[in-house]
Amino acid sequence: MTTFYYTHNEIDIPIEGYLDDLSFPSQSCFASFKALVKRNAFFHLSFASCLLFELIVLIFTVSRTTFTAVMIATTVVTFFSYLLMYLYLRNKQEEDLQKLCDRFMQEAEKPVPSHFEPAKQIFYLAEAAYAFVPLLNNEKSYRISIPPFRFYQSHIVRCILQLYSRAILRFEEMILLALVRRHIEVLPQDPLNVDVHTSLATLYIYIAKLYPQTIESKKNLPRSRSAREILHRQKEKCLSLAIEELRIVDDLSPNNPWIHMQLAFAYHALGQSQEEVKEYEILRSLNGDDTTILFTLGRLYFNLGKNAKGLEIYSSLKSCDTKKADELMAYYHHQKLSV
Repeated sequence: MTTFYYTHNEIDIPIEGYLDDLSFPSQSCFASFKALVKRNAFFHLSFASCLLFELIVLIFTVSRTTFTAVMIATTVVTFFSYLLMYLYLRNKQEEDLQKLCDRFMQEAEKPVPSHFEPAKQIFYLAEAAYAFVPLLNNEKSYRISIPPFRFYQSHIVRCILQLYSRAILRFEEMILLALVRRHIEVLPQDPLNVDVHTSLATLYIYIAKLYPQTIESKKNLPRSRSAREILHRQKEKCLSLAIEELRIVDDLSPNNPWIHMQLAFAYHALGQSQEEVKEYEILRSLNGDDTTILFTLGRLYFNLGKNAKGLEIYSSLKSCDTKKADELMAYYHHQKLSV
């Protein structure tokens, strides 16, 4: 038996056995996703090879007027054929990813006991998604077994993840948004279910973590700044929705430290320092002995120029954790010197 980390109450369900039952179907879905990625990679590689070959031939036959004209025409046709096929495959990829998403959700539902109420069923689906989605960005999942390429496989895998970051992100979005819809469908049946609201809030935060921390982030993300701005806005929307759900949970079940920790994370990600401080002040009142909470609150006070409160936190830390107290004072000195 297990306790869901994102729920308010302990739910007595054998999730480990469920994930064991789901292991093969999830591997099958991931294998299909990799096949889709390989198909697209083969398409790009094939046309790139053709264009490279045609350009080389063109360079070495430039003195032959007739043959050069034919090669130029061939190269132009190849290039435009590539563009047309690329547009077709891009649209088809969206359809293929949606089919894979639907297939995964269907496979995830099969091992769920049918006698469970809908609220418990979505917890199973959530665990399935949280177990499956990390596979998509795991470099080990894309290892190449062909001997000549083993030496270069780490570079090839990074290249694959960079080239297909949009497809990976889109597939992650589809699965998690499908799960969001399931939660929303369940809520009218039990609108005051704390566990469902908490699970939904956790889901929004999980989705937000898929997106870049800042617009300048480039790791495995689109190079276009406008594309990153769109992702950043989606991140902010998810965090705002998470805050709404967490506020509902706090009203239904007040004084839960986990809820306020998640709210603090969301406000920090949104750059709302004043709201973040309020959440850490609540956390301090709920768990004043936690030195990590005190240290973080002290840093926030110094960042906001509330030095008296920050020094009061330092005084409290000195009596229970001298190391963190010294770190906080060093941070304070750094803030003063950087002005």
